[in-house]
Amino acid sequence: MIGTWELYGLSEAELHYVLADAHVDAAFFLASGLRSAAYPQTFSHSKVIMSLHHHAAELFLKYALSRAGESVPTHHHLRDLWERYTKAYPDSEFAFRPPFVPEFIGGTEAQVVQARQDESDRRNRNATDQAMRYHTDHEGHEWPGAHGVTPNSYPDEIAALRDRIRILHELIEKRMANKALDATSEPAPSVASSANQG
Repeated sequence: MIGTWELYGLSEAELHYVLADAHVDAAFFLASGLRSAAYPQTFSHSKVIMSLHHHAAELFLKYALSRAGESVPTHHHLRDLWERYTKAYPDSEFAFRPPFVPEFIGGTEAQVVQARQDESDRRNRNATDQAMRYHTDHEGHEWPGAHGVTPNSYPDEIAALRDRIRILHELIEKRMANKALDATSEPAPSVASSANQG
């Protein structure tokens, strides 16, 4: 039997990471089936994979923030989580570019600023996550634009995310272990004594 007891004693960060890893594994498994046609090649079935893919990135970022001692937001807005991540891990070895973060190109600077503000608005900031899980928004409207996946290359995209978050997990854990080691090996402050009393 498989049960919740395997999670007993795990920290908030560890819980986020093991679930991120499970999501990316499941996404890769299903995307491989999509490529081979063992899994139905429909948009609805693809959307399940996209949701797993999106949530894997979200959970990894939440793991990393928690491990850095940062408060972890409860929303699903990848751009905000990513921006917090880059502040917590500014070194180039921790570079990470999550999927599903839109790039605004082709507009004026003012239009890009407005688009970013619209995306960050509380009413919209979970839109990408919700679009991966539902065919309509909370008002029952279809999501704007065309969306899809390429079955032949999608498993490779997911594998790239899987490999990167596993590397980053090792780097983050190593950094935390080094910090803990540094904290225990700091020399005790010495007390200076004066030879000239008097």
